[in-house]
Amino acid sequence: MVHLSKKITTILLRKNIITKDDREIYEYGFELLIASLIGYALVLITSFLLGMFWQGVLFLAEFVVIRNYTGGYHADSHLKCNALLIATVLFVLTISKIPIPYLYLILMYLSYLVTVVIYAPLENKNKPLNLTKSKKYKKISIALSLIVGIIATTLSTINITFTKVVILTIFVVTLLILVAEAMNFKE
Repeated sequence: MVHLSKKITTILLRKNIITKDDREIYEYGFELLIASLIGYALVLITSFLLGMFWQGVLFLAEFVVIRNYTGGYHADSHLKCNALLIATVLFVLTISKIPIPYLYLILMYLSYLVTVVIYAPLENKNKPLNLTKSKKYKKISIALSLIVGIIATTLSTINITFTKVVILTIFVVTLLILVAEAMNFKE
């Protein structure tokens, strides 16, 4: 990933699209973009191989949007991040195939809602938030929580597997928030 991001940046430099002063910023940005695209592709491939492609799309869309605003545990390398992402989608899609009582789904949703209200957004040392952005992300996190509840309720009348994917995804986000909070508390 690093090698490819450097190559892309070098091409942009040669074509005078960017300046030498911005080289490191572009290399890092391309590295993140490539790592994210690989992770997303792996999720979609895994979902397809499990015969659950659309559930994987739903997982990915929800996970990416919500995590952007809530924060949570971040792995310290792209490899660990993508491995955790694949483990997460495998967990969500596999568990979504088994019967889960509605009470448990409601409890998972409520645990997510409470966690978001108390802890979100969690700041990452690589992505610090100022007070204004923190307040904005808190409001968006809470709004997304309510939207997720509405989507899950609506999907429960159409396809319970999709409902379970939505709820299990936010439950994993809950765990990632709590792990990150515990790690921050330890420091």
